Amino acid sequence: MKKYIPLIFSIIFMIELAIASSALAEKVKVVSVEGDVEVTLPGIKPQKPKVDMLIEEGTKIETREASSIEIAFNAEATNIVKVEENSSVVVKLEGDEKIELIDGELFVLLKDLEEGSTFKVRTPCAVSGARGTGWWVKAASEFTDVSVFDNKVFVQGINKDGSLMKKEYWVDKGYERKINRFQKPGKRRRVSAKRLKRMEKSIRMKEARMGKKRATREAKKAAMIAKRKNAKEEKVKRKRERRRRPKPRPCRSSRY
Repeated sequence: MKKYIPLIFSIIFMIELAIASSALAEKVKVVSVEGDVEVTLPGIKPQKPKVDMLIEEGTKIETREASSIEIAFNAEATNIVKVEENSSVVVKLEGDEKIELIDGELFVLLKDLEEGSTFKVRTPCAVSGARGTGWWVKAASEFTDVSVFDNKVFVQGINKDGSLMKKEYWVDKGYERKINRFQKPGKRRRVSAKRLKRMEKSIRMKEARMGKKRATREAKKAAMIAKRKNAKEEKVKRKRERRRRPKPRPCRSSRY
């Protein structure tokens, strides 16, 4: 029995590590804040968010006029949701459904989803989702608008019992659909050139910021690797020099 004890402890350790990693993966963080924003973590009083603040499942976020917040759903900050002014959302993290827009507007920009995964946004009237794209969602109690500015997104209506309607309706880049409460998504409409331009400008700014952050991380990583390499080479050099030095001969005492 004793020989199995180390194996048992190893299995327990691996399970605990997996649970910890999973818990960490189910958190998001704040990447930018503008204006008056309030965050309410589960079981904690409302507070003002700060950059790099961790957001847990069930967190409620509210933005006031001329205010916004961006939250990242991965460590590299390449999967981002921007909550616009006068909006209210809840971070869900329930399977593919990551965030619920109760009222207001938000932008979604996905550049690095895990293979096989889907990112969904729920509203009172619909669920929209994709596997790597960018879209805009506007929600109120009786309707939801979904507009796409990169790639394509699918939308589903919600039944009175809260279940999803079976059929998925696709929305391509430059188009939008309106979904009324308890009804299937409406016909595709073209997004106005002015609004599409504004959305594309927003995505370009985010991509530029992502690229800058990525370049900074890569530069820091390269500098750290070079520093370790230099330290290792210096250590080897000192070791060789010590070997080359002649060993001191023992002194002989003189006799008079």
